[in-house]
Amino acid sequence: MAIEIILLEQLPLAEGTNLFDRMTTNPIGPGLLQLEAVLEKEGYKVGLGSVKDIKDIDKILTRQPNTGIVGISCITANCQDAYYALDHIKKNYELPTIIGGCHVTFLPEEALNHADVVFVGETEISLPEFLGEVEQKGWPKKKMDRIRGAIIDDNGVRINPRYMVKDLDSLPHIKYTYTVVKTTSTPLDGFLAKVSAKARLSTSRGCPFACEFCQSSRKEGMKWRANSAEYVVDSMELFEEKGANMIQFVDDNFSLDAKRIEKICDLIEKRGLDVSWAFFGRLDWIATHPNLFHRMVENGCMSIFVGIESGSQKVLDGMKKKLTVDQITKGFEIIHSEKAVFSTGSMIIGAYDDTEKTIDHSIDFVKKLNPHFALFTMMTPYPGAPLYDRLVKENRINTYDWSKYTGENLVFDHPFIDNDLVQYKLYEVYKEYYSREEWQDKINSWDVPSDMLPSLPQFIKNWLFRRVISNVKKKGFKYWSKVLEDYEVEMGRDVS
Repeated sequence: MAIEIILLEQLPLAEGTNLFDRMTTNPIGPGLLQLEAVLEKEGYKVGLGSVKDIKDIDKILTRQPNTGIVGISCITANCQDAYYALDHIKKNYELPTIIGGCHVTFLPEEALNHADVVFVGETEISLPEFLGEVEQKGWPKKKMDRIRGAIIDDNGVRINPRYMVKDLDSLPHIKYTYTVVKTTSTPLDGFLAKVSAKARLSTSRGCPFACEFCQSSRKEGMKWRANSAEYVVDSMELFEEKGANMIQFVDDNFSLDAKRIEKICDLIEKRGLDVSWAFFGRLDWIATHPNLFHRMVENGCMSIFVGIESGSQKVLDGMKKKLTVDQITKGFEIIHSEKAVFSTGSMIIGAYDDTEKTIDHSIDFVKKLNPHFALFTMMTPYPGAPLYDRLVKENRINTYDWSKYTGENLVFDHPFIDNDLVQYKLYEVYKEYYSREEWQDKINSWDVPSDMLPSLPQFIKNWLFRRVISNVKKKGFKYWSKVLEDYEVEMGRDVS
């Protein structure tokens, strides 16, 4: 009989503090859904769950008493929570455990202190191979055999290219799910998750840009690999049939290949799909493909998330972003010309080359761009990113408490600005940005797409959306005000 396996998405114990995090429910990610599809095709019984604390672990294992292996996926900010969960499973259930994800890909030996086996990089090939070995030979004993999907030699631990999926179309389609963690979400969160029917889908891997602060190019390779347009639209059609009316493409570079995007639009039109979708995009691509972006909107694109990062060209160049301030401005002009598109822009506070002057300039720049949502995050050196290696070499990392690597804390000693001032700027900008009349006007002018919450009248949908935004803003302001008051005392600075 094949091994029964549970795959868990670890969620952070610390609640996110920015508006974007507070608006987001917690569905199972496409990575675990893809792994579930692969393992089920191989004949394994797979259970999925997303967990926040030990109570969630106990509930899931009680419901599935025949579990043979438990796997957890985590990122840097919640890896310590994942380690705690693994220790709990080992102590109370004596089940073998595995772990994967971005963080442990680059620090596998750290994770081996808590899990029986650590998976590096992509796992669609390495995990089925490993399970087959376990069924024949039992669990590996040697330390080197307990790090899978890696090359281990005198140069350390590196991702083994053999385990990268070259043809993404060879992978089975994932199931649609809106799974929400009930122990961490309000009833309203669950209701909105069901009626808005949001799904997440990844259709490409790898990144040719190698930004200094990003892990992607090292984790998934500099070469961009993608599903065909047919595979993408097949997935969209499957999701629509299951009730999804909103799809979030979570690719780092969904629109990199313009010909693929054109074909996706062709197929959406040909099949008559009626589902809204969103994607992460680069502003230089938008700036150079305005007509194609407009066509994407005509075929269901209702939201875009873009990286602004900075309004200073020097800082952008230091990040190796390969993006210009002019491209950012032009890209937003094109996005704003589509009134139905909801825009989210992210900006980094405290980049290595930032000064107080460049931070203030960038904040003013984002205000002028005026996206519907602005996400401000602290420059964070995640393990695996070139910036992390640089700061370790310069001995600037001031904490290895991974729970602080949320984008909210400055975890390295900045070379040009006092750390307290950088931290203060992050909380100050949230309150400033969302206090503006220009932002409120922007929110009030956006209509919820007609195919989302289709059973409700448009005026009810718009009212619900603005009510949720208002509540989130109120909670955020309460938190930011407290933080700013604390900094006023700490720094002797007037925040009124």
